[in-house]
Amino acid sequence: MKKLLTILLLLTYCISSGQNFVNNPSFEDTVHCPELQNEINFATGWENFGGSPDYFNSCSPNWTQFTVPNNWGGYQVPATGNAYCAIGTYAPGFPVPDIREFIGTQLISPLTVGTKYYVSFKICLSIAPAIVAYIATNKMGAKFSMSSYTFSAPPLTDNFAHVYSNLIVTDTANWTSISGSFIADSAYQYLMLGNFFDDINTDTIVFKDTTFNFAYYYIDDICVSTDSLTCYTPVGIQEPKQNNDISLFPNPFTNQLTFQLSSKELNEIILYDLSSRKLLQQTFTNTTTINTEQFAKGMYLYTVRNRKGIIKNGKVIKE
Repeated sequence: MKKLLTILLLLTYCISSGQNFVNNPSFEDTVHCPELQNEINFATGWENFGGSPDYFNSCSPNWTQFTVPNNWGGYQVPATGNAYCAIGTYAPGFPVPDIREFIGTQLISPLTVGTKYYVSFKICLSIAPAIVAYIATNKMGAKFSMSSYTFSAPPLTDNFAHVYSNLIVTDTANWTSISGSFIADSAYQYLMLGNFFDDINTDTIVFKDTTFNFAYYYIDDICVSTDSLTCYTPVGIQEPKQNNDISLFPNPFTNQLTFQLSSKELNEIILYDLSSRKLLQQTFTNTTTINTEQFAKGMYLYTVRNRKGIIKNGKVIKE
């Protein structure tokens, strides 16, 4: 009898230690294809915890602008599967400060007090003229709670999250992993995602200054587990290293676009339209400035590579 009990306890530990406590972590399961903004509740298990968070799924027709990969936030392939969501993390154009959007979900089971949990999720910045989003921020985070929240009573921007990013995430092409760990001090039942820091404590990069402007991020692949391998990203905030070697400006651009790399080796820049039609291909060593007068207004994709492979993929906008 004791041997059987020991086996059952070991099996229970093995199952729970490798478990992701987040239901529908990549927003794949849906009760309805999204067609409008503020339909995060169409992703099974997810709720609006503040503002008007958006849901994008490839099952939606193109006319809705809430399909994948091409939607009103830009062009973005999911990190996993066929769906993701998006929230606003900073909005200085509103008449009141600290405007935020949050999403939340009830965990599969409450957290255990005194247990260490690993948390990870992926984000990607949207620079979107259609919705006047030209700002990048830091402080995107995950916060745990004993209760759920609503649009009329959202979580507080009290400058605290259990896991968050001090890095201003500017990558508009690749998914950036935010990850960390904490020891549960309560039997938390809910997970929330968003920027829980007020405007004063949020750092920003403004790509274009407009009267109404905000920061907008796609979110995918959320994980909470007692096993770091389940959440498959290293502890800490990770951004692809190749992104640190290249800069481009201005973005949005008008008649010229400059690419600059820190390395002196031979590189190649390829520019595409959204249908993946190649518009330009040229080599350069350290810096190149492209004449873009002939391009129509809109969004373009680019690839910078060298003999070792792709350095960076990204998106740029002509106004």
